[in-house]
Amino acid sequence: MKNKISLLDIEYNLLNNNDLFNDAKQGGNYDLALHILDERIKQEVKREINKAYRKITPPEEVTVNILKKLKKRELI
Repeated sequence: MKNKISLLDIEYNLLNNNDLFNDAKQGGNYDLALHILDERIKQEVKREINKAYRKITPPEEVTVNILKKLKKRELI
């Protein structure tokens, strides 16, 4: 559940960063716009890492699944 909350936080931050970036760019504050863009990239990297982490199946679970399949086929 913790990952879902942090993913929601990341999505919220990305939306806010986009608005702040546009405001800074329109106001002519390009240093701030670049800083906001850097932060946005960091948030997107965190989001992608969280996505990849959720897709990884622990080795123990893979082993159990293989053993179940072998037992089902009466190979063990």
